[in-house]
This record gives sequence, C-alpha cells and structure tokens, in this order.
Amino acid sequence: MKWILIIFLMSIHSSFAKEVTLKITETKNKPGRILIAVFNDPKEFPDKKAFLNKIIPVTIEASGYEVKLDLPEGNYALSVFLDENHNNVLDKNFLGIPKERFGFSNNPPISTGAPGFYECEVEVKNDFHSFEIKLMKLL
Repeated sequence: MKWILIIFLMSIHSSFAKEVTLKITETKNKPGRILIAVFNDPKEFPDKKAFLNKIIPVTIEASGYEVKLDLPEGNYALSVFLDENHNNVLDKNFLGIPKERFGFSNNPPISTGAPGFYECEVEVKNDFHSFEIKLMKLL
C-alpha cells in the first residue's frame, strides 16, 4: 500500500512538472561550474533561499550550455553565475561589483545592484519550453 501511494504521488508531481530548457550563453570558454538558483518567492530573490539549486560542471571547450529543469507551472526568477574558482560564491571586488560572469532570467540591464524578482520573472506553463540567460561580466 505504501508503494502505491509513493507511485501515485510521483505521478501527480510529474504530471504538473514541465521540462524547461535553460540555455546559458557567453561563458567565454572559462572553466569552473555554473550555479543556478531558481526562485519562486520575490522575498528570497536573488540571494536567499532558492526553490531549486543546480550545479553544472563547465569545460573550457564550451561557450554555452543547455540545462534541463523540471519545474511545476508557476512564476520563477533565476540567477546564474560561473564559479571559476569553485568556492560557491559570486566573488565581488571591494565595491561589491561581481568579478565572475553572472546573469538573470529575462537578461535585464544591470545598473546599480541586482534586478528585482519581477524584472526577471518567467512563467512556466504548457506552451513554455525554453529561455536563454546571457552571462555578463562587469569588470
């Protein structure tokens, strides 16, 4: 009986989850790891508790990556950065400007500080299949 319940719950989850393809470009052939944080709560974005975290190893030969994410229908904002030194932190200089490549869903312009959730918000629904995040480096 226990297994039937587990299988039922898994089938419910999979019926609501959508496979989303995230294309990450402009890695500039830098080795390291791509850290992806998916947020579904505006209060947590961009650097608090994420709904989903994923780490992708990066090889020096590639200038872009495709990542598959299974997400339930809903609204999300993503932050991504290329962790070149494997310390799990977006390194910044003494002024707080990122030293590593980073990006956000919807590729909003960066002026003073990180964009807000609603600038980066993407909606996952039946006809939503993929989107692209272009990594940038300010320094």
